[in-house]
Formats: sequence, C-alpha cells, structure tokens
Amino acid sequence: MNTQQIHPSRYLDLHVWAIAIMLPNACHRAIARFRNRQDAADRLRALRRFIPKAQFEIVFDEDWSKEAMGG
Repeated sequence: MNTQQIHPSRYLDLHVWAIAIMLPNACHRAIARFRNRQDAADRLRALRRFIPKAQFEIVFDEDWSKEAMGG
C-alpha cells in the first residue's frame, strides 16, 4: 500500500492536461485534469460518447497551478 502524500501544489504541477467543457458566452470550465495527454484523450472519448451534445476540448495549462495557488 502506497502511503506517500503529494503536496497539493505538486499535484497541480503534475496534472497539466485538462478537459474543459465549453459553456455559453465563450466561457469554459476545466472538469478533469491529467498527467498526460493520452489519458485526457481516452476520457474525452468516453465523455463524448455519454454526453454527445456537450462540447469538450483538451487543453494544456501549465500556468493553471500557479493561478490556483494564488501565485
């Protein structure tokens, strides 16, 4: 059993790929974060299968962690 803890800021640094849902008025919201693009693409395929009318995009956002942590 792995009991190693990851500091929240380190977690955000590692998870730079995100799936964003496109909202009205040119807004978007990240709904999931991933370490690599392939994991994001796999999840995106599932989301598009189960929610076909929603518009999703994969984004790379390395600055998100700094903004989220107030830096």
